[in-house]
Amino acid sequence: LALADEAVALNARNYARLAELQAQAASGKRVTRPSTDPAAAGRALNLKSTLAANETYLQNIASASEWLAAGEAALSAVTAILGRALKDARTGASDTLGAEERAGLAQHVDGLLTEALAQWNAKHRGAYLFAGFKTTSAPFVPSGAPVASVSYAGDSGLRVVETEPGQTVAVNATGGAMTSAVFTALISLRDALNANDTAAIAGGIGEVQAALEGVLDTAADFGTRQQRLATTRARLEEVQLGLRDFLSRTEDAALAETIVRLKEQETVYEASLQTSA
Repeated sequence: LALADEAVALNARNYARLAELQAQAASGKRVTRPSTDPAAAGRALNLKSTLAANETYLQNIASASEWLAAGEAALSAVTAILGRALKDARTGASDTLGAEERAGLAQHVDGLLTEALAQWNAKHRGAYLFAGFKTTSAPFVPSGAPVASVSYAGDSGLRVVETEPGQTVAVNATGGAMTSAVFTALISLRDALNANDTAAIAGGIGEVQAALEGVLDTAADFGTRQQRLATTRARLEEVQLGLRDFLSRTEDAALAETIVRLKEQETVYEASLQTSA
């Protein structure tokens, strides 16, 4: 009876080893369950957790980059609008122009004001870009016909995303001195052209130029944030490659070696069955 019990136990051990090798060959994994290699299983679990966290950061970076690109597009459009307004201001300041010609320029500047308003109220994925946290309603509200002033209905909230542990990037800019300067400059220039006031038109050149510089500063800030995101993304992608390689070496089975061992174990198991019989 003792010999029979020993034979049964041996068969069970050989079968368990055979089943383990079969699982490794089928899955390609050396560690198929924690009991196979507790230390390796623990390392693999930590590696997978880090990989998942980094993947979340990479998704955050992709989303942030997309939002910043949308903001940059709007800022680029406003830059072009102010460039055209600056050209109108310089043309209007010329002594060779008459009241009728300046009135035509004023009409053009009024159109530029409408374009600028549309860009500052631009949306991305259904949310207003420059509204702070109040992304569901237009942040810039005009009053008067023609527009005499523009008020800000958003807030000062900066929407941030985490790009790596302890590091965040803001994906928006809010209405403030920069946007106020744009609307004020365009409205003042239009009114000066309509009034045929060459002194006020000449003063408007400086206002438009200052507003343009403010927009360019914000656009440069967006570009800096994009560069930070690109640098972080490249670093995280490199880290991910290293972690995946380490995980593979931790839990993957060497297939050729596993098959050889599987064949050997099949022979051992068959022999033990024959012996016990």
